[in-house]
Amino acid sequence: VFPKTGQAVTIGPNTSEYPIKKISRDAGTYPNWSADSKTLYWSLGPELFTRDLTNTFKFVEGAKDSIQEKPDTSGVNISFSSLTDIPSGLIALTGATVITSKSDEVISNATILVERNRIKAIGSSSSITIPAGAKKIDVTGKYIMLE
Repeated sequence: VFPKTGQAVTIGPNTSEYPIKKISRDAGTYPNWSADSKTLYWSLGPELFTRDLTNTFKFVEGAKDSIQEKPDTSGVNISFSSLTDIPSGLIALTGATVITSKSDEVISNATILVERNRIKAIGSSSSITIPAGAKKIDVTGKYIMLE
């Protein structure tokens, strides 16, 4: 709820002219309002936080007699675990220009060997031996950037 001033408003931790409450102890991301604008939602890491503004500000329609003064410190854990696909076999990506995480290192006509879901080797195509049975994928003309 913001007052209509017709001009820019500066709000900070020491503002006293406007109703300001610290609602989260640590911060938050993805703030979102309920359809009736009386509940604020945000997330931080694996937790979802909910703040009913009728418990926060006395001027909100339907405000409770008791106001929640302290910032929220915990939310509902919405994390989940899931199995990831781990492919089998060996793949050789050949012919790419590879930009590595090393400062200013670019490898032209490179080969990248990937075993299952891990990079096994990276180098110029002349320095990498592709094992028998590896699936070769020609990526000539493409750029691959590694972190």
